[in-house]
Amino acid sequence: MASKLKSIMDAADRLTVDAIAQEPYCVPRPESVEDVCRYAKKESFDLLPVRETNGAIRRTVKTALLEGLSTWPEVLERAESLTVDDLIAREAPVLSILGRIQDRPLFCLGSKGVGGIVTVYDLNQPAAHYFGLALAIVIESEVGRAITDELEQQYPGDRDAAERVAGKADVNIDKWNWAKRKGEHVPLISWLSFGAKLRVLNVIGMARLMERCLGRYERATSADVLGGDLDEILKLRNDVAHEKAGLADSKVMCQRLARAHDLAHALAP
Repeated sequence: MASKLKSIMDAADRLTVDAIAQEPYCVPRPESVEDVCRYAKKESFDLLPVRETNGAIRRTVKTALLEGLSTWPEVLERAESLTVDDLIAREAPVLSILGRIQDRPLFCLGSKGVGGIVTVYDLNQPAAHYFGLALAIVIESEVGRAITDELEQQYPGDRDAAERVAGKADVNIDKWNWAKRKGEHVPLISWLSFGAKLRVLNVIGMARLMERCLGRYERATSADVLGGDLDEILKLRNDVAHEKAGLADSKVMCQRLARAHDLAHALAP
């Protein structure tokens, strides 16, 4: 599984910010402040770049601050300078900005200065979705491994232990029992969906999983927090796999992608 994760992350790193960056919206002359404010709100722009006479972008102004203004000098008085935290290199891997882009857009820095902007809406695209799906599959496998290792330690040689634990977790094991009757020796975990694995994990295996990502995944502070993140990653998997309406919520999708990205790295052997 480690080689699969490395392959996924190597592919993800080849998708760079430059591939999804958009041209910054700049006010066409002679638009009025009122018209620009109206357009920015219609397009859900939280802030607008300020392009100087030489073409450089060094400042931004929040759309909310345009309300009630009528002149451009008033707008410039409310503009704020870009900081290092607002900038990202065009060559940066898309998934590397997941933790930074959820609350604000980032401006792309190239050889000629700022030349692009990236928002959660730009990131919430099929390419990122499918990387997220792949990461969710890797995480599901690691969840299964934690459960299996714990079962083998607590019930060595007891083939019925898995069935008893699954019963406590309220998972359907009819297919597994059918395979057993045919003489197939397939681990129970192989027959369980991701959601079923998470229910089993709450009964057995969570402590082992937390131990594996302790110090590598900063949100692994409790079983409840880690379990909640796994539930979000399950929703990410299901939304992408079944093209559900949840894909339209860019901020939520970005957060789930960030969780999957960080947790997959933490669980990598």
